[in-house]
Amino acid sequence: MHGHFYQRNDRWYWKIKFPGDEKISQIPLKPAGSKFATKDLKTAEIVADDIWQKKLRESSPQKWDGKLATLVKKYHARNLE
Repeated sequence: MHGHFYQRNDRWYWKIKFPGDEKISQIPLKPAGSKFATKDLKTAEIVADDIWQKKLRESSPQKWDGKLATLVKKYHARNLE
């Protein structure tokens, strides 16, 4: 797992810089449906893994839709990183 976990008021948070982001994010590790970050480390790890997997899916290359504009946009995005 990337980044690191830390506790504040007995609740778990995650400090991480996701690929492609310019700054570090501080994320409260809240299970689905919860208002607050969890107090359980194992639950925090599961929540963090879910967030990480979601970020990977969002950043994975999509299939080309056949439009030249999409191809040019992808080319420029890769060359600016």
